[in-house]
Amino acid sequence: MEKHKKQLTLLGIWNQLPVNVWAWVSDISTAQLKRLTGRDLGIFCYLKDDLDYECFVRKDTDLLKEDLDKLSPSEQRDYVQKITDDYYEKSKQLEKEMVDADRLDVLALDNESLAGVIEKLGEVWSTVTIQIWYAVLLDIWYPSPSDKSSLKKIIAPARDHCGHLHEESDKIQHRLNVEASKRTGVSEREITFMVQPEIVSALRGKVFSKAEVKSRLELCVMSNHSGTFSIHGGVDAESVMEGFSVPKAGPKKEGPLKGMPASRGKVKGNAHVILLDKEFPEFKEGEILVSLQTMVHYTPIMKKASAILTEFGGLTSHAAIVSRELGKPAVVGISGLISTIKTGDKLEVDADKGIIKIL
Repeated sequence: MEKHKKQLTLLGIWNQLPVNVWAWVSDISTAQLKRLTGRDLGIFCYLKDDLDYECFVRKDTDLLKEDLDKLSPSEQRDYVQKITDDYYEKSKQLEKEMVDADRLDVLALDNESLAGVIEKLGEVWSTVTIQIWYAVLLDIWYPSPSDKSSLKKIIAPARDHCGHLHEESDKIQHRLNVEASKRTGVSEREITFMVQPEIVSALRGKVFSKAEVKSRLELCVMSNHSGTFSIHGGVDAESVMEGFSVPKAGPKKEGPLKGMPASRGKVKGNAHVILLDKEFPEFKEGEILVSLQTMVHYTPIMKKASAILTEFGGLTSHAAIVSRELGKPAVVGISGLISTIKTGDKLEVDADKGIIKIL
């Protein structure tokens, strides 16, 4: 029955594939959280149609919130500052590894050297991710702009900084993965459904199941439900999902939609729903950007947009920060946005009140 399934906190839905997600949910990442907070964290992610639904087990995030709420205001600031400082300390090593990897002549590397670079970059990335998840959780726990605003301001710049690192790192990792795909005999798309430890093992000569990798293209689940990180495809993924109450985007709604004002202003225009990176070229100047949420590489189409609407995110989200920098009206955290709005809909956006009407 549903009540016996593990309840989840949905952090968001991204257009990210396993090779880019692993560092965020790996055992290294969750061990980092335990060092910082003393808490274990259950993770659950499922990928379908190239969209990644990233979740934590709710009882674990509830305990994290209880820990924070028990502290005095000054202790809370020290606690969040500690997590933020740890991010910046670890990101220095990541930036060094990225510079070193970017300088490499990938074609000249033997398999062991290529495996070593991929392994090291993945491991270092895993040390700077859980701190950013904490910033996301603050937005989820305290959605009101005025609630815990001082804590959000401490960690928000780290979240933005990490977004820029992620954009640059994706380019570097893409070069490494393309070469690894040639050497391991899987397609470029299939290798994005492998995680770094698997790619490293394959480059070092360990036999792996190509059929298993192919099974992930339709449905893929990543979880630590068994005690350590594991990845599943196809029927096996469906079996794992049965143990969780899997969240989805909000259902279709009637009447005006309501979200959190992130950047004030009012505008009317045509909606353009963007869910996947490959849809970017279709976006036209002056359209209203409608998305699950944005990342750094969305910035060019955000500059073209007359307004920005996202289903997820709070005041420290990328969409909120960039919309304010651009002076574009924006509303974030709009439940049911993607289910309700379709490309071509004429919208009236009141970002002063956080209200969206279909005209």
